[in-house]
Amino acid sequence: MAHANARTTVYARKLELTTRTYATGSATVPHVKADPTLVYAAGFSDGAGMAWQLSNSDLAASFRGVAMVGKALDPEKARHHRAQLGGGVEPAPAPVVHVQGTADRGFRPPLTQEETPLEETLPFFTVREMLTRNNVPAPPVASTSLVPGSTGVTEVVTQLFLRNEAFLQITIVNGGHNWPPPTTSSGSADRRPTSTRPSPSWTSGDLMPG
Repeated sequence: MAHANARTTVYARKLELTTRTYATGSATVPHVKADPTLVYAAGFSDGAGMAWQLSNSDLAASFRGVAMVGKALDPEKARHHRAQLGGGVEPAPAPVVHVQGTADRGFRPPLTQEETPLEETLPFFTVREMLTRNNVPAPPVASTSLVPGSTGVTEVVTQLFLRNEAFLQITIVNGGHNWPPPTTSSGSADRRPTSTRPSPSWTSGDLMPG
């Protein structure tokens, strides 16, 4: 718990430092021509933790969409994000992409005698939070597909939930924190991707998070 609290504090301080730095003009900001309505935020691993915080902060409206890879949202940080908004304000619906591998240490704790039930994993919590945030009615219905060209070692499954905003859950079956190799293949194996016959998209009421 102390470790988790420490990380939450680090994320909050990084966000505060960044906000103050640009607000005071003490940072050198390059001048570029861009459409301010097409600004996106994305992060991998701890960077995804920062992206989760941005998407739940008062800066969320600045981003057209947010993507998180290899880091699910956990209950403690969700409560912290809401507290930062203040006044009982709930995060507004947001277009989000979340990518998680089932062999990632963040999916289920490793080396346990009994595997953590799916509904108790952080990716499952993440999906529930996003469906609630985007007002997806129960039971949730997703357009689900197997991505063509999956390697056979890892399979990529996408689930798109549409309501106020789109939430895309991408699950890398057997994918680790860094995929493909070395996490998901042996050192001497041929690592060239092989074609996997794609499964047609279907609409399902089944929820298969993370």
